[in-house]
Amino acid sequence: MELGLVYSQISFETKELMRAATEEGILLAKINDNELQLSLGENAAHFPDCILMRSISHSHSLYVSEYMEYLQKTAINSAATIRICGDKALCSMHLAKAGIPSPKTMLSFSSQMAQSAMDSLSYPCVIKPVIGSWGRLVHKINDSDAARAVLEYKEHLSNPMHKVYYTQQYIEKPGRDIRAFVCGNEIAAAIYRTSENGDFRTNHHLGSCVSPCPISNELSEICSKVSSLFGGEQILGIDLIESPEGLLVVEVNSTPEFAGCQKASGIDIAKKIVQHAAKMVKN
Repeated sequence: MELGLVYSQISFETKELMRAATEEGILLAKINDNELQLSLGENAAHFPDCILMRSISHSHSLYVSEYMEYLQKTAINSAATIRICGDKALCSMHLAKAGIPSPKTMLSFSSQMAQSAMDSLSYPCVIKPVIGSWGRLVHKINDSDAARAVLEYKEHLSNPMHKVYYTQQYIEKPGRDIRAFVCGNEIAAAIYRTSENGDFRTNHHLGSCVSPCPISNELSEICSKVSSLFGGEQILGIDLIESPEGLLVVEVNSTPEFAGCQKASGIDIAKKIVQHAAKMVKN
């Protein structure tokens, strides 16, 4: 059996996936997305029947997965999953349509309407770029003056996607959030991510402390609903917060890092990913 691994750089995750494939006796074709040249029509590029997507770039992941489907082969994750999860607005729409609980979210296309949206959400609230990761350019807005300052700053950013204003209700949480790592329809592991510097963002990339999180019935049920939303065969990092009303899904990641999750849980997540991909090939 041969799998492919599309990556942008040699990270902890790519090294672990290579190691896991070797231990499972699976031949792994290593494909650097920066060296790809994808021909359309005749002389199409050769790929294994199934590839694991670990590109850092959202656009690289999207186009390579689309190309795999053009070749009638399998990409994990699928192009549809990458497209939806890579855009917070699209992801929130799909979560809302499926009735999956998440913070109240508003989408605007001018700074004036974004200001109005934040006023209606009440302060504090949160503004995020629709495309981005690692907590970059995510701001907690404490009052209308701060909202005006951030919106003025965004108005001068060159990327037109910054003119799509994604604002969200701020949820008081116990200084932490939950990252559930899902393979197919199963939670492989879950961790708490706790901020140690007072930052409301709890991304592991920003230095949060990670610890094991028990998999409750509530967590299992909500993650199963999210997984089913994407077909039940994808690899997802689901971020949730504990609110007085219960767990809320904040984001769904289609290329989730798992260094912190694997370390805190003691579970070999890389091996679970490889085993899941091998199972999909056999089926």
